[in-house]
Amino acid sequence: MSGTHPIQPRGSSLLPLPLRERAGVRVRLATTTKQAPKPSSLARPTRPPTPSLKGRGSKRLRPAARQRGSVYLLVLGVCSIILVIGLSAMAAVRIQHRGTILREDAAQAQQLADAGLQIVFARLTADPDWRTNETHDAWSTLETTGAGFFQYKLVDQNDTDLSDDDNDPARLYIRATHGDAVRLASVQLRLIPPRFGPELITNGDMEAGTSSHEASVIFGGTLAAYTDNPHSGATYIQLENRPTVFSTLTHQITPSAVTSDQTYRISAWMKTEDTDEEGKLGIAYSVNNIIHLSDDQTVNLTTSWQHYEIDVTPSFLASLLYCTFYASSSETRQDTHFDDLSMRAILAPSSLAIVRGSYRRELDE
Repeated sequence: MSGTHPIQPRGSSLLPLPLRERAGVRVRLATTTKQAPKPSSLARPTRPPTPSLKGRGSKRLRPAARQRGSVYLLVLGVCSIILVIGLSAMAAVRIQHRGTILREDAAQAQQLADAGLQIVFARLTADPDWRTNETHDAWSTLETTGAGFFQYKLVDQNDTDLSDDDNDPARLYIRATHGDAVRLASVQLRLIPPRFGPELITNGDMEAGTSSHEASVIFGGTLAAYTDNPHSGATYIQLENRPTVFSTLTHQITPSAVTSDQTYRISAWMKTEDTDEEGKLGIAYSVNNIIHLSDDQTVNLTTSWQHYEIDVTPSFLASLLYCTFYASSSETRQDTHFDDLSMRAILAPSSLAIVRGSYRRELDE
């Protein structure tokens, strides 16, 4: 069956093979092209793409970078806590150190106050006129000792006058400073009176009047006993009718009762009749027919009873022939009154003492 074309299988192309191959390729290319799937109503919506941050100066942090940032913040927080703890510890150490210094200053100030009491007390003991030299309730100037300083004051606890009565109790205050600490301490002072020997003047209280032979007058005048206004007891003696200002009351003392270089305290209560004037008070004694006068004291007599006293220390090598107490006014011839004459040996002088149990710590003013 020449000239006839073989029957091609169904579906085969009548094109020559090369063309079929080329057509097949084209067919395969056409048939292999996939079509986009149709959207399904049950499909999950897709997330829109994240816009790029490129060109905006930052990049999206990856999980590893975020982890490194968290570690950095944790370390920074721990360091901050350690720093706060360290600063707190340093502050506590400073406070403790400051407290230690304050306690040491307080202890030193207290010791200085106690030492100041002893220092000032020793000065007052050595000064018999401290009541006159000191001022009531007035702080002294600061005195430096060691690393601190102190000052003191004296307060008359009976009145505001230290000098009016030696027997008035007085309190000594000390204020001491060391560093920033101030401490006060005080003690009460009292005068221990002297210890005397026996009385050497007979009828010194004048109660026997003029009948006692020990009282007499030199340089003229007379003695008379009166009872109208005695200082004590019932009687006093008056020196009157004086021809001269040298008229003097004398009172004999037993010579053997007087010892050389022994200190005696002589005293008398005296007053004038009309006006104030000066007077004299002392003792006279004779050794080898030579009369010696003690360092008599000039006193200011008034028209009211006043007490006068002096300390005398006679000194002699031979025996005394006589010894006499004398007293008088010395400016005019007016009548002079006498009472309660006394002469006694001072066996122990007066002294200043701290009253036992009077120490106390004070609050600063």
